[in-house]
Amino acid sequence: MFVITQSFMSLCRQLGLQPGQVLFVGDAMQADVIGPSTIGAFSMPISEFERSFASGSSFYAPHPVTQLFQRLSAAKAA
Repeated sequence: MFVITQSFMSLCRQLGLQPGQVLFVGDAMQADVIGPSTIGAFSMPISEFERSFASGSSFYAPHPVTQLFQRLSAAKAA
């Protein structure tokens, strides 16, 4: 897990962002969802990301992500 954690931290540094400003989405629960959460980043399975994007909510969606999808839905409806 250490190598995975270091990879996520390195990516955040390269982007110039703090982990709490990043959402990682992936299909491997251990590497893509649990890994990023260990550094304080947001993460969710891709299937839940797609569901959230379509409906505006998901059990896995962090609160800021849910808010973003709700604003996008409202903008589409306007």
